[in-house]
Amino acid sequence: MNNDVSFMVLQLSPIKGEQQIRITGKFKVNYKSDGLSVHAGAVLKHIALVVTRTANYQSVNPFKDVVVFDDDVIATESGCSGSFNFNLFDKIAFDGSGDYYIMCSIGTVTSNIIHVRFDESS
Repeated sequence: MNNDVSFMVLQLSPIKGEQQIRITGKFKVNYKSDGLSVHAGAVLKHIALVVTRTANYQSVNPFKDVVVFDDDVIATESGCSGSFNFNLFDKIAFDGSGDYYIMCSIGTVTSNIIHVRFDESS
């Protein structure tokens, strides 16, 4: 993994018939180049989620209160990789119709920004 490029990618996973936005993500981090002082399963605890809607924004750790086991993440001596998913409205304090801009980060690794227009009436 020493020569591998670190990344984090997010995507939306629609939940049919529910008023939710499901986020799925994949990541790979190199401990040396990304400056992380945590390893293996502890990396998930350090994922930061940032959500913006109109003039409101929020930053939370979506896995802060979730039990994470070392085998939830594939770890090597030089880095780790894994995946995750969560329902957005379970993690943030605002919801409702509007444009949402969503991103995650671990250390210096940031994801793409997802834009979703959510209409709670549909």
